[in-house]
This record gives sequence, C-alpha cells and structure tokens, in this order.
Amino acid sequence: IRWGEVDTLVSSEAEAVYAMQLLALGVDRAETYLESLTLLLKRLCQAGHWIYGEAWAASSDHQGLQRTSAWFGASPEAVRAHEAIGQLADEELQPCLMKALRSGLAQWACLDELLAGSRAEVMRQAGLRTWVALPIVASGDVTAVLSLYSTERQARNDPLLRRAGNMIAECAELVHRKREAELLRHTLNELEAAVRERSREVVD
Repeated sequence: IRWGEVDTLVSSEAEAVYAMQLLALGVDRAETYLESLTLLLKRLCQAGHWIYGEAWAASSDHQGLQRTSAWFGASPEAVRAHEAIGQLADEELQPCLMKALRSGLAQWACLDELLAGSRAEVMRQAGLRTWVALPIVASGDVTAVLSLYSTERQARNDPLLRRAGNMIAECAELVHRKREAELLRHTLNELEAAVRERSREVVD
C-alpha cells in the first residue's frame, strides 16, 4: 500500500467515525421514540441502496411485534412501496420479522427466492427486489426491528448490510432509552389519572 492510499484509508475511516457520531447525536436529540426511529431509517436509506424503510416495535415481553408509524422514503417509488406493503396483513410480514426478533440477527429475503404468495406479488408490483429485517438490540433484548427494501438485488454478505448493522448498533441503546422514557411517562400519566379519578370518587 502506498502512502497516498494509506492517507485515503485513514481519511475514509475518520469520515465514517464522524458520520456515526453525528448519527448518534441526532438520534439522542430526537424528541420522541418514533422520531428517533424515523431518523435512523432515514440515515440507513441514505447510506445504502434502500428506497423504503419502516419500524416495528417489540412488545413488552419481547414475544411479538407491532408496526409503528415510523417510516421513511423520499421518492415516488418509496411511496408506492409504502402503499403496497401497507396492503399486506401484518401476519404476511411476520415470519421474517419474527426471526429477527427471536434470533437478534439480521434476516434477508430476495424476491427471486419468494416463488409465490401475496408478499412476493406486492414486492414485484412495487419494483422491490431485496428485503432485510434488522433488529435493534439493546441490553441483550431486541426492542425493535427495522425493515428495509431495495429495488436492487443485494447479497446476504453485501457490505451495505454490514454497514447498516453497524449504524443500528451505534444507536441501539439511545433508541432503547427513548422508548423506556416514553413508557415511563405513559405509566406515570396513567397513575396520575387514576389518582385523580379516585379522589373525585372519594369527594363525591
């Protein structure tokens, strides 16, 4: 390796570290849990060849998933993908997502391998060729799963998939803390409401 190539490698590595730091800062500054998920989806799509992404939150017992309102897509193709995938029942998307939830590992699916079924047909109509489910693992538990879709065929060992995994790992604890804080606020609000209702009953 020549000195010029070394300088380029060092510069690229420094830029990658800086980009990760900016991403983590942005996620940390997000006002809500859903905003943090949306920002992460946006950065993932921009960093790779993903045209559309959506987020699924794990249940409190980590045994199930629920689609959230967090999604990102900045092109007409992405809007079509969002509308098409929205037509599918959650159960049709669950197998791949649940594998990611239970294993804590990324799951990959290519349209060429989906020979039949409504999911394959929807992906074809939307021009989608690759789908990955990427878990957000914090404190040993999967707290959410991100679905990313591409119009290009990407292999399981594509460097872009590894990069996406690194970006998620960088922000996992921050996203988890956002969710825990919101759950705590929700619980406190419910307790306060219960106390007020009980107080009114006592007065009456």
